[in-house]
Amino acid sequence: MVEKVEERGKLENLINQFQHLHAEYTKIWLDDVFLHLDWWISIIISVGTWIFWFFYRKKESTHRLLYAGAFAMLISVILVI
Repeated sequence: MVEKVEERGKLENLINQFQHLHAEYTKIWLDDVFLHLDWWISIIISVGTWIFWFFYRKKESTHRLLYAGAFAMLISVILVI
């Protein structure tokens, strides 16, 4: 019975540490990453490529290009896992 109380205390301590670290990481991310230049560049590149593709693609090749892109994304996700 005493062992369970000790284990529960250790578990609660770990949970509190995790919550503290998560809050600290969130604060760092909001202060140093979110809405800074690198973040905006990433957003512009991500959205800009879709806008560029939408206006300059061959209209007849839309389905073929989307299927090829979906296949490439699927392969990259599989390789990451």
